[in-house]
Amino acid sequence: MIETPSCLSMTGKRRVLLCCNTSFGLANFRAGLIQSLQSEGYHVIAVAPRDIHTPALQALNVEFFEWKLSARSANVFNELRSLLDLRRIYKEARPDLCLHYTVKPVIYGAIVCSHLNLAFASVITGLGYAFLNDGWLPRLICWLYARVLSKSARTWFLNRDDRDLFLRKGLVQAEVAAIMPGEGIDTSYFAPSTEPRACGPVRFLMVSRLLYDKGVAEFADACRHLKARGVQYEASLVGATGSENPTAIPATQVEQWVRSGLFQYLGTVIDVRPLLAASDCVVLPSYREGLPRALMEASSMELPVVATDVPGCRDVVRDMRSGLLCRVKDASALADAMARVCSMSVDERLKMGRAGRTIMQEAFEVTLVNRTYLDFIKGRLQS
Repeated sequence: MIETPSCLSMTGKRRVLLCCNTSFGLANFRAGLIQSLQSEGYHVIAVAPRDIHTPALQALNVEFFEWKLSARSANVFNELRSLLDLRRIYKEARPDLCLHYTVKPVIYGAIVCSHLNLAFASVITGLGYAFLNDGWLPRLICWLYARVLSKSARTWFLNRDDRDLFLRKGLVQAEVAAIMPGEGIDTSYFAPSTEPRACGPVRFLMVSRLLYDKGVAEFADACRHLKARGVQYEASLVGATGSENPTAIPATQVEQWVRSGLFQYLGTVIDVRPLLAASDCVVLPSYREGLPRALMEASSMELPVVATDVPGCRDVVRDMRSGLLCRVKDASALADAMARVCSMSVDERLKMGRAGRTIMQEAFEVTLVNRTYLDFIKGRLQS
């Protein structure tokens, strides 16, 4: 299904296609890139499954193609249908260059582009479940990556650990592997709150998909430790339940944690900024990340953060400067870090938060990321 604004009927523009496994991923993380491409005169095509964020994506004035894809399905027949549907879309969209995000778009997009002789680049946004677990699925994904990335004009990684792992495994050639500092953070949009910090217990916020791999269980256990130690705190969790991911946390488990008084569960939100503004510290005890957006948004809004010392998190957090890093899969160590934040003065927390914002402005500002994309796209399409 295609939905095209009438103002996009003009011809003569080079066509750049962005493909992701959710409309959310394009609308929330790549809106700045889309707008930069349009301001440079490119016709932008968005390919993704339809979700509640699709209207926001269409509001960016892109040419939108709905892709029938289940992000987590492993059914062979469903995947073949998704691959054929993507081939149909690309034939109709006629892109000059394709940018692929997340595992299935990277792999399926590369297969389709190779078959249709289209130029493409790949963005490895994170390794996720497949690389955190053993079994046939990680082996299959590695085998596919090794074959499809060989034809990618550029393969970007969001941190050095992921890039180095792909190089060690022989999944990508060194000459096309590069680091991209995330999808960039708009520090003017994620600006510090002008309201004074409220008195009372420190307010922790975790913003994450509700997956065990994100460390949600460790967050709950750390809160239990704090209660047992008599530490005064408030904690909230934001994120969607019901994911198809194999490590998804059942809603019943979340309800049990809430009934135990460990934290509040706030469901999902479209705009997280009011919750960040009302918090004192953001927590993300993930097992591994590409480049964690939740930590970047918190740092941009001058909040200190607590995270695990793993790839992705340690690329964003400067330990003891903009936040605290702790051991992964260790709820006691996480509780220690959270208790340390509770023991800080307001000025000490504000100093950490300001350091985090400076880091975001100097290394992760969205304009810097968009310039990397634009320089590559101009060079590729002019060659």
